[in-house]
Amino acid sequence: MLSHQLSPSFEQKDVEYIEAQWKGYSNVTEAVNSVKLIIVGEVSSIVKVGTGRIPSTRFEVKILEIIKKPAEFTGETVIVAQLGAETETKIMEVKINPLLKVGEKLVLFLNPGIDREGSETGVYGFGGPWGRYNIVDDEVYSLDVLYAERYDGGVLDTRVDGLELERFIEQIKEIDNGGS
Repeated sequence: MLSHQLSPSFEQKDVEYIEAQWKGYSNVTEAVNSVKLIIVGEVSSIVKVGTGRIPSTRFEVKILEIIKKPAEFTGETVIVAQLGAETETKIMEVKINPLLKVGEKLVLFLNPGIDREGSETGVYGFGGPWGRYNIVDDEVYSLDVLYAERYDGGVLDTRVDGLELERFIEQIKEIDNGGS
């Protein structure tokens, strides 16, 4: 089984797990139909870390390929928010949704954040482990495969275990009636 390697900074710090709940998806079809933007991207930088009552991190993700998008979407990068944060002494993250790492390549199922007035914020969320698939050597893996030890024997309904990236993209486009 594939084992995800932690960065050196992660190995030297205490990890504190935080609780979170998301609306999960029953299958990839439901995930595709529930989001506005699906991309292949690479985490390029950390743009903001908040370590308050609810720790969160904002990452800049370079778009390598757009699989699904609303007509009005333009851009070469997106800002993605995730629950959890890394400080000088510890990592606070959701056990089943480890923090993104700079350099990771991913398929992300994204929806725009909405402010109190109902306007889009320009920051996207990926809905926890159901909206994120890591790419390793051009193969796609869900988090329950990469971090099996964190799932205590459980699996995601949207499990993907080593599917070729191009085939995964084809499946998404088929579900989305040919993509956008």
